[in-house]
Amino acid sequence: DHPHLRQWMGTLPRRIEFSVGGRRLAVVHGSPRNISEFVWPSASDAALAEMFDALPADIDGVVSGHSGIPFARLLPPGVAKGQRLWLNAGVIGMPANDGTTRGWFTVLIPHADGNLTVS
Repeated sequence: DHPHLRQWMGTLPRRIEFSVGGRRLAVVHGSPRNISEFVWPSASDAALAEMFDALPADIDGVVSGHSGIPFARLLPPGVAKGQRLWLNAGVIGMPANDGTTRGWFTVLIPHADGNLTVS
């Protein structure tokens, strides 16, 4: 037990925001609503869009974790306030609980026209 580590972790921000290709993204552990909320690939577009309500209105996408299952989804404008990206980063250094030892990652590629490629 290392109480100083818990204290240090308590000083870290709950959310980090950054811009890439003119888009504002928020990085959270869990969901924007709760650090320990699991977000699964089976979550509906409406459920993901609702989680954006806990963020500033200018956020175009979320990079989340906690579940360890990587997935990316574009929420359509009719469901979200404008098209928004939900990207679950998965986990680095640990299998994605899919029965293999593979690691997973996503690359965001910004374009001059303001679009992002997710690969």
